[in-house]
Amino acid sequence: MIYICLLVGVWAIVSAVYLPVYGSFFLSDDFPIIAAVQNDMKPWYSYLSTNITGKLGGGIYRPLVRFSFLLNYKLGRLEPRGYYVFNIFIHALVSFLVGLLAYKIVREYKMYAGITAGLIFALAGNHGEAVNWISSRGDLLAAVFIVSALICHLRFREVGKYRWLYGALIFFCLGLLSKEMATTVPLLFFIIDLFYACALPWRAFKRWVPYIACIFFAVVYILMRNYTTHIVLG
Repeated sequence: MIYICLLVGVWAIVSAVYLPVYGSFFLSDDFPIIAAVQNDMKPWYSYLSTNITGKLGGGIYRPLVRFSFLLNYKLGRLEPRGYYVFNIFIHALVSFLVGLLAYKIVREYKMYAGITAGLIFALAGNHGEAVNWISSRGDLLAAVFIVSALICHLRFREVGKYRWLYGALIFFCLGLLSKEMATTVPLLFFIIDLFYACALPWRAFKRWVPYIACIFFAVVYILMRNYTTHIVLG
């Protein structure tokens, strides 16, 4: 219950800060994505095998961003406010998760660290573009899943139960489907293992399971990205 109250509090602060955004209209790259979901009669799962505008070749591969536009369109059609409400809520959720991650990592003054980290992330000026520009929500979605993956991985190392590993891998895959920057998750896992949470010896197979799984899913992602955009790197 306390987590819900904290999330609502963060959402209220973020909403107040970004209040002027609610009156904004669509911008530049928003239009082709909206047009793609507006005119697309294909089932939603086809988004996994096409680029962000529903085609093959060129563009970018971010199925969850496109799917979020589809949800926005189904709920509010071409009313921009609903799209901005979504962005602002996701930014609030990321800020809450950043605070939660800080709370779990820091050993002293945990509550202060969590609140401070969450508020700094929520109010940082350089995050404005991802909130104000609807088609940049890939940053927001990827951040949600990346931080969630880190929290699950940290918990997996603490208690050793595989359900936390499964959660970390699911969030990792969802992050990949949101933006390419999620490919950094294995490196972040390594940093957590190195400095915080892993007491397993380096030769223990259980220590390497998350990395092996991440490599497998990253390879699948790269192949799908190459198939839909004809781009291997970049």
